[in-house]
Amino acid sequence: MNNEFKVIPTYFNGVQFRSRLEARWAVFFRTLHINYEWEPESFDLGNGICYIPDFYLPKYNGGIYCEVKPHDGDFRKSWFFTEKTGNPILLCEGQPERNSYVLLERFPANGLILQRVKHRRIHILPKMWDPSLSFEDLIPGLDKRNYAIQRAQNERFGIFA
Repeated sequence: MNNEFKVIPTYFNGVQFRSRLEARWAVFFRTLHINYEWEPESFDLGNGICYIPDFYLPKYNGGIYCEVKPHDGDFRKSWFFTEKTGNPILLCEGQPERNSYVLLERFPANGLILQRVKHRRIHILPKMWDPSLSFEDLIPGLDKRNYAIQRAQNERFGIFA
């Protein structure tokens, strides 16, 4: 049995995303009026490894990168990215839903990477982490968040030939 995630290039808002999952996150961000850039730049991580984060949210807490993977996806390059560049990255596993999401940060003093997880909420955390600040604080209104999640999950996309 093949458990690999089937990638379907998907068009949304004038962009051809590499997968339907990435397009669903774009719907989520757009519905909440969160400006995003898709695959904004590539990073040379050394040893022939090139990494392109899926999204950059330029106006969110000074800017934050996001990597989108299916459930049980491989986020090793994201860890390496944070380790090499010092940039935090939000790991978006699965489609948008009321879930926990991980932010990876590297601390310059000791170079350690800290993984922060919050439960039962979607969180996009700032670079200077404040444990009292949640996604709900940044995007007020349960109805608005639930609408964005529902819209992202139910969006019907065009298919490329």
